[in-house]
Amino acid sequence: MEEKRFAVTVSDGKQAPRVTSLNITADSLFLSEVAEAVPLVTNKVRTVKLRRNRVTGLGISIKGGKEHNLPILISKIYRDTSKEGGQLFVGDAILKVNEKSLEEVTHQEAVDMLRLAGGVVQLQIKHFRSASRYLKQCSERGSLCMAPSDDSRRHFPLLFACVTRYMSGADRLRERALEVFCANGQHSGIIICPSDGQLDALFTALQERIDALNFRAIMDSNRLFLSSDQISYVGWYGLREASEARLPTWLRRFVALKGAELFVFQSPPQSSRDWVRCDARYSLYECVLRILHPQQYLDERQFCILISTADAGNLYLGGETREQLEELQRHWFRATCHAVLNLKKRSFGCTFEGSIVVLTLDVAEGVTLQDNRSSKELWKFRFSQLKGSADDGNSMLKLHFHNEEAGANETKELFCQHLPSLLHTLHAFLTAKLALLDPEYEAIE
Repeated sequence: MEEKRFAVTVSDGKQAPRVTSLNITADSLFLSEVAEAVPLVTNKVRTVKLRRNRVTGLGISIKGGKEHNLPILISKIYRDTSKEGGQLFVGDAILKVNEKSLEEVTHQEAVDMLRLAGGVVQLQIKHFRSASRYLKQCSERGSLCMAPSDDSRRHFPLLFACVTRYMSGADRLRERALEVFCANGQHSGIIICPSDGQLDALFTALQERIDALNFRAIMDSNRLFLSSDQISYVGWYGLREASEARLPTWLRRFVALKGAELFVFQSPPQSSRDWVRCDARYSLYECVLRILHPQQYLDERQFCILISTADAGNLYLGGETREQLEELQRHWFRATCHAVLNLKKRSFGCTFEGSIVVLTLDVAEGVTLQDNRSSKELWKFRFSQLKGSADDGNSMLKLHFHNEEAGANETKELFCQHLPSLLHTLHAFLTAKLALLDPEYEAIE
């Protein structure tokens, strides 16, 4: 697997960011601080005007580009530009040429834009200190390189690692920065990128490696579990906790789907024993997952889902991307259907017209109501005959069925002490029945 390299700065949140070489290998992240020897230049955006010379052109050479995950950088300067309209330095990033952005262009596109920019060229510049050291090395070696000169490297294993762009405990995104939290407790510090494009490339590269490692680990672990108890999904999410005593806070939580259950951990399970030491676990057929729309978000955190549970209220989780939520939703749907088809049926104690009864949900038979004492069948409907439902949020449930013999709809009013569990289970059974009608769904034998 190809090693990927990035030029970044890294901060521990207390001291100034340090110039760092970031390498992503097949299973690890390496961070190496780079000693700088660059002029003291402000990192504010500057404007410089250059006049094109017939012999030397603009008097600069550039490196970088979108294909290198780097901004367009000035690598060499052939004449003093301070008397023309502003001084340039090696390591300056060219943001714009005559008001045209260079942030997302390739090296060749940048060369062409500079060549065709006219006799007087206005450059928008921002010094990229972490590039100065690399460009100096490159001039000595003759190529765009990313290797630091020293051997000190910090190593971070990527298996089950968490990559997040959010500030710890908060709903605020960091500006062009992310953090990596390892399963062993290590923390990368705040990794700062010079552009949004590089941040996206770095985040994608890290997440792809983590996903590949996690997939192989899941496949290995599943050899130890029964076919009905396989791990189908793992991922990191923010869990929003709120109370009357303090402001809401976001906690990192490792979420897993295994067999017919949802597991929530503070740290990833490292052995089969760790699965019983989870923070919380829920039966999938007693939960409902819903991806929220932006207008439903509770704060500034994006890409959120709500998991309604039968007994423990709601879990409000935030991911990093929309794709992450959709992947969880796909695995959730399939795992729930498998759970229901393995469960086959489930019964609930209720009251109906003043009598104690048993309501049974059966994948094959539908919805059946029986007298508790005599087991006499009072009524029975297929799931396809259920046209709707209503409840009071406490114990009362109304089920609206279509009576085919009478050619009309009729309502059955029940009272159940475990109404949330009944509602969620009914939703799961209906989901499974719909899946069985989908030709693209692979049903369990």
